[in-house]
Amino acid sequence: MAGLFETRATSMVSSSMKERDTWGSLHRDVLEKIFYTLMTSIPQAHQMEVRCTIRKVNKHWCDTFNANVSTIMIHNRRVIATMAALSHVPARFPNLKSLHLECSLRFMKSATTRESESWSKKLARDIHHIVSCSEHLQELNLGGTDVIRDNASRFIASLSTNTSITKLNMGFTRLRGSAAAAIGATIKNNRSLKQLILFGNDMCVRSLKPIADGLMGNDSITQLMLDVNNLGSKGACRIAAVLASNQTLEVLDLSKNMVESIGAAALGHALAHNDTLKRLELGRNVIDDEGGCSLASGLCSNVSLRTLNLNRNLLGCKTMLCFGSCLEVNEGLVELDLGGNLIDDQHGLLVINGLKKNSTLQTLRLADNLLGVRSSMALREALMVNWVLHNLDLGENCVGSVGAALLMDGLKKNTTLRKINLEGNNVGCDMKFELKMYQTSRTELDIHL
Repeated sequence: MAGLFETRATSMVSSSMKERDTWGSLHRDVLEKIFYTLMTSIPQAHQMEVRCTIRKVNKHWCDTFNANVSTIMIHNRRVIATMAALSHVPARFPNLKSLHLECSLRFMKSATTRESESWSKKLARDIHHIVSCSEHLQELNLGGTDVIRDNASRFIASLSTNTSITKLNMGFTRLRGSAAAAIGATIKNNRSLKQLILFGNDMCVRSLKPIADGLMGNDSITQLMLDVNNLGSKGACRIAAVLASNQTLEVLDLSKNMVESIGAAALGHALAHNDTLKRLELGRNVIDDEGGCSLASGLCSNVSLRTLNLNRNLLGCKTMLCFGSCLEVNEGLVELDLGGNLIDDQHGLLVINGLKKNSTLQTLRLADNLLGVRSSMALREALMVNWVLHNLDLGENCVGSVGAALLMDGLKKNTTLRKINLEGNNVGCDMKFELKMYQTSRTELDIHL
C-alpha cells in the first residue's frame, strides 16, 4: 500500500515537471503544492518512505510527514542545498533507519567552487548532527557528494563513535588525501559497520593505503565494494594483504580495476590462506593465464569461497586446464563465471571435464565464448554423471544444431539441471522445435533459445 501511494506521488510530480519543462508555464510553487497535497492525502500509517525528487523543497517540509518515516531519499543536490530543515531530521523522525543523499553529478560539475564549499560545510555539519543524534539510523548513502573532502575531522568524529550504522555508501565521492584518510580512520574505529561501498572513486594506490590499513584492524565489515577504481595490480596486492589477516570480510568486489596477473596472483595466494571470503568479483579486468592459474591454485585449498566472477578477462587454455583440475578437488565453489574470455572449443572442454568429479558447483557461466561441438560433447558426458549443477549459461557461443542435439541427449539423463541458456548459438529451427517439445515434458527445466 505504501509503495502504491509513493509511486503515485512520484509519478505525478515527475509528469508535472515534464509539463513545466515543455510549456514553461508551471511554477515551482505549484509543484510544491502538488507534492504536499499528494503526501498529506496519504494516510499517516502508510508514510513509511519519502522520496524527494522535485527541485525545491520548502524549509518546513519536515512538518508534512509524520514521525513514522523510516527512509528518506533525496536524489538532487539542489534539494539538499535549500534544506534548512535537514538538521531537524533526528528530532522530527526518531525512527529514521535509512538516509539517502545521493546527489546529481551533473549539477556537481556545474556548481561554482564557492557554492560547492558552502554546501559541503553545511551538509557536513548536518550529517554530523544526524549521525550523532539518530539512534536507529542503519544506512547512510552519500553517493556523489564531496562532504568529507574539506570536513574530514567532523566526519571521523561522527562515524567513529556511531554504533547503529551498518551500511555506508561513499560511491563517486572523489576520495583523495584527507578524505581517504578519514574513511580509513572511520573503518579502524567503528565496530558496527558491515557494508562499505566505495565504487567509482578512481582512487590511486596512495589513497587506498589508509583504507587498507583500517581494514587490517577491523573485525566488523563483511562487504567491501571497490569496483571501478582503477586500482591496478598494486591496489589488488594491498587488498590481498588484507585478506591474509582479515577474518570477517565475506564479499569483495574488485571488478573494472585494471587488475593484471601480478594482482591476481597475490589474491590467489591470499585465497589459499583465507577461510571467510564467500564472494570475489574480478570481472572486466586484464587477468591472463598466469593470474588465472594462480587463482585456480588458491581455490584448490580454499573451502569458503562460494562465488568467483572472472567475466571478460584474458583467460586462455592454461587457465581452463587449471580450473578443470580445481573443480575436481574444490568443495566450496557454488558459482563460477568464465564468460567473455574468448575460450575456444578445444580449451573449453578442459574446464567442462572438471564437472564430472565436482559435487558442489551449481552455476557455471561460459557465455560469450567460442564453444562448439566438442565442448557440447563434453557437457553431454558431464551432465550424465553430475547431479548438482542447476544453471548452465552457454549464451552467445557456437554450439549450433549438432551441439544442441548432444546437450539434449545429456539432459534426458539428467534430472537436476533447472536452467540452460542457448541463446545466440545459431541453433536451427528444427532443433529449436525439438528442444521446446522436450521442455514441455519437463516443466521444471527452463531452456532459453
